[in-house]
Amino acid sequence: MTIKTKLTLNIVIVLIIIVAVAATSVIGMGFIKNKLSYLTERSTPFQMKTVEFQRAIQGVTAEIIKVSASNNFEEYKSYRSEAERSLSEVKKVQKELETLYGGKKIETYNELSRIAGELFEITDVRLKSEENLAAANKSITQKLKDASRVMKGLDEKIRGFQLNRSATVLTVQTNMKMISGGIKEIENLKPVLKDLQIAVLEIQRTHDKKDLASIQGRTGTTINKALQNKFVKESKGLTADIKALGEKLEELVKLHLSMIEEKKDEAMVKCETAARDINEKLSLLFSNVEREEALFNEKINVEVKKESEVLTQANISSNALQTSSQLLPVGLHIETLGTRLFTVTSSKDLDGIEAEIRKDYETIEYNNKSIERLLIKLKAEDELKTFHDVGGDFATIKSLLLGRDGISDRIRHQITTKEKVLEFTEKLRGIVSKQAEKGKETVSTAKGEQEKAIGTVNRMVRFTTVLILVIGTGAVVFGVAFGIWVYRSISTPLHQLMRISDEVSHGDLRCDLSVHSNNDEVGAVQASVAKMVTNLRDIVGKIMAATLNLASSSEELSATASELNRGSAEQAAQIDQSSVAMTQMSQTTLEVAKNAGDAADTSRHTSKLAKEGKDVVDQTVQGMSHIARAVKDASAISDSLGESSKEIGKVVSVIDEIAEQINLLALNAAIEAARAGEHGRGFAVVADEVRQLSEKTVRSTKEIAGIVRKIQDAATKSIDAMSQGAAEVEKGVSLSEKASTSLGMIVEASEKEADMIHRIAAASEEQSTASEHVSESMDTISRVTKELTNSVAEIKKTSEALAVHANELNSIASWFKT
Repeated sequence: MTIKTKLTLNIVIVLIIIVAVAATSVIGMGFIKNKLSYLTERSTPFQMKTVEFQRAIQGVTAEIIKVSASNNFEEYKSYRSEAERSLSEVKKVQKELETLYGGKKIETYNELSRIAGELFEITDVRLKSEENLAAANKSITQKLKDASRVMKGLDEKIRGFQLNRSATVLTVQTNMKMISGGIKEIENLKPVLKDLQIAVLEIQRTHDKKDLASIQGRTGTTINKALQNKFVKESKGLTADIKALGEKLEELVKLHLSMIEEKKDEAMVKCETAARDINEKLSLLFSNVEREEALFNEKINVEVKKESEVLTQANISSNALQTSSQLLPVGLHIETLGTRLFTVTSSKDLDGIEAEIRKDYETIEYNNKSIERLLIKLKAEDELKTFHDVGGDFATIKSLLLGRDGISDRIRHQITTKEKVLEFTEKLRGIVSKQAEKGKETVSTAKGEQEKAIGTVNRMVRFTTVLILVIGTGAVVFGVAFGIWVYRSISTPLHQLMRISDEVSHGDLRCDLSVHSNNDEVGAVQASVAKMVTNLRDIVGKIMAATLNLASSSEELSATASELNRGSAEQAAQIDQSSVAMTQMSQTTLEVAKNAGDAADTSRHTSKLAKEGKDVVDQTVQGMSHIARAVKDASAISDSLGESSKEIGKVVSVIDEIAEQINLLALNAAIEAARAGEHGRGFAVVADEVRQLSEKTVRSTKEIAGIVRKIQDAATKSIDAMSQGAAEVEKGVSLSEKASTSLGMIVEASEKEADMIHRIAAASEEQSTASEHVSESMDTISRVTKELTNSVAEIKKTSEALAVHANELNSIASWFKT
């Protein structure tokens, strides 16, 4: 058994003894307490407290019922303070009664306090809800009045909008009549302008003075007709243009009359110029008139579209007015239902009114969507804003009536609260009845138990006293015996451990420890100490053997270091000799590299001169090639020039033939003009001019043909000379290319020679560099050899010191006795 188990068992036994004593005492005292309650319940104070407690309960019940029936917060505060005082009295009497009961708990006050708290809370909520309902009723009434007023204003605005659209329709129709009149006048003006164009043509064609006078009269009438046109009268620019046109027509008539009388070319040219100006002016007038007609057509299309939009808006405004007029009766009905809400007394009636209100709001939402859609079509932003305000008022009213914590919820909560008040009232009555019955039962039961309780209490006191003395004596005896056994089981092994520890501290590892068979913590410690002594004995033996081996190895290391020191000295002498030889070889290599470098410079200079000669020859070849190409190009140009001169000759022949044909045609025209007599005189003059021009053309073509033949002869000679020059240039190019090839071979050989010399110089320099590196390496090896000699001396000293330390460690290990 372990020490922990022994001590735990000791504690458990002591706890069992203590619990037994305590349980005996508690049971005995509880029995005595129960019997004493029977003794005290028959006393006069208990009966008086019971009656007093019942009266206090009845009083607090009445006060709580008065609180639940409060009509305002003043009555509520007054009745609540009285009820709380009554509750305090109940609590006081209940505590006194519990003392007489012997500490037995009575839950009457807690039940009354809980019911009173809930009733106080319900009544407080009910009164606040009634105040909020009154304020909400006032707010809803005001909101409904505001909504009705705004709806009436919206109705008036829509009516005004409808009247405005009617006036706009009349205005559009008037504008359309004016625009139609303008289009009609333009249509009347266009034939007049066409008549003026025809008159200009007739003036140009006629050769009779009478016909010209008739045309002049019709033209004046047409001009007056154009000036009488309303469209022309309203346009100052058109009036001025037509008047100017009339003046030009009169001037054209005069010029044509003078041309008929004088028959001069100058008069004919002036007449044609005047006619062309008048035609251009008329074309410009036609263009302006047609543009104005197009503008009028666009305006009338705009007015037609505008009329259609206005009529549509008028219909929409009528529909909006009709729909909005349906909202007023619904609003009045909602106001009536809101008033009825405050008179309901059951949840069923409340559900019915809520259903009617929701139905009215469905009607309002349907009409609202229709009105909003119509107002958006009308683009009536002010009316739409007013309508949104009305919708907001109706939404607010709906939220106040049917929303969360709205009037409907509060009224429903009031109905539920009243039902809870009735329920709590019934609970209070039950508590009062139950307490009265319990008081009667308690008093009657206490009478028969008093005599039995006195005898039983005396017997229980004697029995409890004897039992406590017996348990206490047994516990003391058992505790002393158990403690002695635990002490002996721990102290004996500990003394043996102290003796072994003292021997080990003096270096004696020959001791033997006998391990007891106890399965406790002290037995485990004895086994660990015995194992520790055995392990120490083995370790000391191994240390002594290792120190002997270390001393022997140190002597061998010292001998090896001496031999290594001698070898390092011989190696250092040989390295010094090799370093001197490498220095001499490096100097010789540098001289060879210098001579090779000079030879390489000379070879590079030769190669450079050869390259320059090759470049000059190449340039010569390129120049000869350019000359050859230029000669060939010139030859090609000369060929082209010859061909072009031939083409010119062909063209000149064609021109010559055309001139002869023109000459024939001119003769025919002159003959026909002679036949025409007086009317063909002007044509005969023209034909004569054409004939003279054709003769000049024939002479010019002959001169051009002579010049072309000279150009062809010169081109032929130039082509022959160019061909000979090209042949000679090709020979020069061939010889230059051969010279360039020879110089190229010379340059290539020079470059190879320079490259070889350069390689020799580079190899010499690399050899010199390698010699220097070898020399430096030999110096480094010599320095390392010297350092190695020093290190060998250090190793020898260290091995000697290590032998000394090994001897000292062996002496220390010998201190232990194994």
